[in-house]
Amino acid sequence: MGMVRFSVPRRDRLPVDVARRAYLSGLEGIPWQSQVIWSGDELWLERDVDDSGYFYLPWLIDGYGELLLGTTSLMERESPYHLPLELARGVLCRLRN
Repeated sequence: MGMVRFSVPRRDRLPVDVARRAYLSGLEGIPWQSQVIWSGDELWLERDVDDSGYFYLPWLIDGYGELLLGTTSLMERESPYHLPLELARGVLCRLRN
């Protein structure tokens, strides 16, 4: 079973129901069945697939509302990813391409 973890320093930027609405997908954009779990200040995603993938979730923007943001392709690793940094990388990658 695959696991991707994110440290979330600004939990106030995420909607209350983010665990229900966040998802991982493969390169083709099709969501994988996964389970999203809060563990302290970390967001854990468990899935049956071990491939690299993109993580998408709603992000709250002051004075604007919600925006769906995504990361670049991420692989499994021991240490958690820093969620705001990975979302910024995803946005910059999409702008560049």
